[in-house]
Amino acid sequence: MVQNLKDTLRNVRGRWVKTSCLFLWLSAVGWLLFTFTRTIKLQEFQNLPNTVEYTIELKKYQSIAHFPRGVLSLPGPRELLHLKDFKFYNSKLNVCKSKNSLVLALVHTAPNHFVHRKIIRSTWGSVHHFRNLTFNVAFLLGQTNRRLQSRINQEMKQHCDIIQGSFVDSYRNLSYKHMMGYKWAMEFCPNAIMIFKVDDDVYVDSFQILNFLYSTFGLKPFNILACSVISSGTLTHRSGKWGVSRSEFSFDMYPEYCSGMGYFVSLDIVKDILAASRYAPFFWIDDIFVTGLVAEVLNLNRLPINAHTSDRPEEMTKWLRQGKGPSPYMLGLISPHNGMEILAALWNKTTIRANNYTGNLYIKNNPKYLC
Repeated sequence: MVQNLKDTLRNVRGRWVKTSCLFLWLSAVGWLLFTFTRTIKLQEFQNLPNTVEYTIELKKYQSIAHFPRGVLSLPGPRELLHLKDFKFYNSKLNVCKSKNSLVLALVHTAPNHFVHRKIIRSTWGSVHHFRNLTFNVAFLLGQTNRRLQSRINQEMKQHCDIIQGSFVDSYRNLSYKHMMGYKWAMEFCPNAIMIFKVDDDVYVDSFQILNFLYSTFGLKPFNILACSVISSGTLTHRSGKWGVSRSEFSFDMYPEYCSGMGYFVSLDIVKDILAASRYAPFFWIDDIFVTGLVAEVLNLNRLPINAHTSDRPEEMTKWLRQGKGPSPYMLGLISPHNGMEILAALWNKTTIRANNYTGNLYIKNNPKYLC
């Protein structure tokens, strides 16, 4: 019996030794595999591009020309950027005939946007005078086909508020349209104290705007470029509606610029931008070209008014349905779906709220006044 016990203990000891040896062997193999794998991964990681350095290596826009303001001459009467035979088709409008300080709204619109222009004239463009400021609206167009042009000619005769230039109206010519508005203002509206550039798909609270301009800048604004500022470093789109090729814009990031939804610029800066536009590389996206590339040539500062604007259509719809006070924004992008109906509804609510805090102290535009 004692011998059996000894044999049993010997067997147990042998199995324990074998198990320990197996454990030690597996541990050694595992350690070797871990070390080998870690070495391979470290080598692979070292071969990867440094992501921080890659970000830094993105090409930022840098203007190759800089000029002090007021030293550059304006382009000739037939010059517009690279165009040497530019002309206005109807330059003599009455929108600038005012004895009071004038804020001129230049609305970027498309030839077939007849409804947009009609709604604007009857809503935010109908305010003519408020807070010691006169407010008039003009629409900017390029050339179009004969069918649309025939209707536009009738519209011109009826409203006398359309500025049309000798270039094809298209996305790729947006910068021509933008600078055409500047050129027209300098040549035919020198009494304007402020230019308000705005797109035709934007809600505008005319009362808030005129109150803001009057209370902030007074009747003699100078050196003003106030806008919703898009910070520098925005990546360049290479595809889609606003996609640009390397040949069009070789840089990977845009400079700081103004949202084209709507911004305000004093006439002294209009003059300088118009003069400097020939010294910046042409770029067809007008907001970036005018308030970004050309503004960089002049080292202009942009006054941010981001808190007063909204590029989210749902925020305007929310105020329309639920808001109780004045509009939280003086500029707001509206939805492309039923946008003009929404704009009309927004304006109806705006006038109701405005009458509560202005006492109806504003003058509506007389359609016959402009013609």
